[in-house]
Amino acid sequence: MAEMMYCPNCGRNVDVTKWTGTRIAILIILLILGIIFGLIYLIYVATRDKSCPVCGTPAAMLQAPRYGSAGSGPQTGASAGEAVCPMCGASGPSGSEYCAECGAKLR
Repeated sequence: MAEMMYCPNCGRNVDVTKWTGTRIAILIILLILGIIFGLIYLIYVATRDKSCPVCGTPAAMLQAPRYGSAGSGPQTGASAGEAVCPMCGASGPSGSEYCAECGAKLR
């Protein structure tokens, strides 16, 4: 599950989850190719601090999400027929699949 946090340095909501599907797939492939590479990657991810994946802002500076978490739907301030982007807070038509401002997926 995504753990969304707001980065005041970038001005966007970011996912700070350590174990994403991609990282698990990389770990499995590295363990199959060679146990040493897999163990090195496992240690890297396990000891990695939660920080902004975009700019590297430390976890201590990250705040609660400003515009809700991904997939939460329209937020306060959006009029009928509009959706609010979970990443940048821009409003757009409710039928849009991607945000016109930042390109984030709205659904």
